[in-house]
Amino acid sequence: LFENDYNIVNKKVILGLINSMMSPIFASKDKVNIIYRFLDKDLQDNYIKNYLPRLKFLDTKIYDLKDEKFETTEFMVISTKQYSACIIFDFSQSDIKNQAIFCSYLNSKKIEEILKILLPSEKFPPERRENIELNEMILNLIKFSENSLTELNINEEEKKNLENLTQNLKRDEIIAQRSRFISHEIKNQLSIIDVYAKITEKTCNGNKKIMNATEVIFKSIKNITNQLKDLKTFSEADLNIYNLKDVLIETIDFAKEMASSKEISLTAEAASDLLVILDKEKFQNVLLNLIKNAVEAFKNTDKKDKYIELTACEKEGKISLVIANNGEMIDKENQKKIFEEGYTTKKEGSGLGLYICRQNLKEQFCELNLIKSSKTVTAFEIKMNKV
Repeated sequence: LFENDYNIVNKKVILGLINSMMSPIFASKDKVNIIYRFLDKDLQDNYIKNYLPRLKFLDTKIYDLKDEKFETTEFMVISTKQYSACIIFDFSQSDIKNQAIFCSYLNSKKIEEILKILLPSEKFPPERRENIELNEMILNLIKFSENSLTELNINEEEKKNLENLTQNLKRDEIIAQRSRFISHEIKNQLSIIDVYAKITEKTCNGNKKIMNATEVIFKSIKNITNQLKDLKTFSEADLNIYNLKDVLIETIDFAKEMASSKEISLTAEAASDLLVILDKEKFQNVLLNLIKNAVEAFKNTDKKDKYIELTACEKEGKISLVIANNGEMIDKENQKKIFEEGYTTKKEGSGLGLYICRQNLKEQFCELNLIKSSKTVTAFEIKMNKV
């Protein structure tokens, strides 16, 4: 059936051509022969809904060859005294969804040959109306229609992308306006300030603990100030090369009192040659958030050997940092939801903690995942690129 050159056309073009072929029938008083084979559901529904009921009132002979052995090829042939038309197409031969290889003939002797292939036992009036110029014109119209549809599909796709972009921008704007977005980050720092403020109440002037505490307080204030600046400018991460072990030691200094006040062992272990690219302050905020969550995981447990361990090593060409604790496990149902925006199990929680942590790490080309949570251990992993 596909002896001549064929084109690739969209399903909408084929539907349009079928409608164009059928329309003249209802204005004609001549006998009409319709031979068709539609495997595509859209084409079947279009034919059954729009034409089959109306054909009952005309002098027509209809041949439905859907059960014949033509493999995946579909076609429609219309033959009357005034005109004849044929389209042949196959969706399975195209790699693009809803597109088919296609050829067509109108008022052509070729239709007589095609009818002999489709229905060799039937006799149809001889075709004597070949018009090469007309066929060429129809072919050009088909190409033009397909190009127009292609442009329309591209424009629709661009419109969808623009709508998605607009929605994302609106979503980001809404998130930026939420006070809880910043309040959650501030709470991480305020919890540290609160702990060390209590130390100052219990100590006297010149005490080393006071000096250490005030140093931590100043660092926390600096972090808060930088976060407020980030909120105003939404600047990208300030990436620099750091020794991971030094970053972990400094983070432990921030959080050691928070852990020790709950009788929790807080340790960090890393080789001294692990260099990473990070925004140190944002990265430490993530670690402090994870440590704070781990401390809270011991709230309903009475274990004696409570621990939170930060362990870094090289793994599969990247650096893996595991934050593990032996506190209360995360429910299996919650494990899939903990990184979703707004999800929280805390009465006073905003549900932005781990969501923000993951977003902050993405800005630094890092990944945060929960790798395990059982009755014995809960572990998060941060994957980083090695310098």
